[in-house]
Amino acid sequence: MLWRSGLRISEALAPELRDLDLEASTIRVRRGKGDRSRTVGVDEQTAALLYRWLDRRRRLSPGARAPNVIRDALGHTTLAVTDRYLRDVAPIHVIETMRARRREGA
Repeated sequence: MLWRSGLRISEALAPELRDLDLEASTIRVRRGKGDRSRTVGVDEQTAALLYRWLDRRRRLSPGARAPNVIRDALGHTTLAVTDRYLRDVAPIHVIETMRARRREGA
């Protein structure tokens, strides 16, 4: 989603179902850089996958602060600090992690 939409990590962690318009293939960013809102476009496949994830997340009822759990677990004061560390993850590690995930319904 980050690659296909240009969202920042903090923006990608914040969307709600109401922010996704499947018909228009857009995501509404409510609080972007400089606390500004904007709308970004995504392809239909990414929008559909995002909708499925948001729906599943809603059914799991993770709580209001769930998108900040990783930041808090690492002891970072902001998502920007977490983002800096995530950028240092070796690409091969990211690839192996993604390959190791089970596909939903498999």
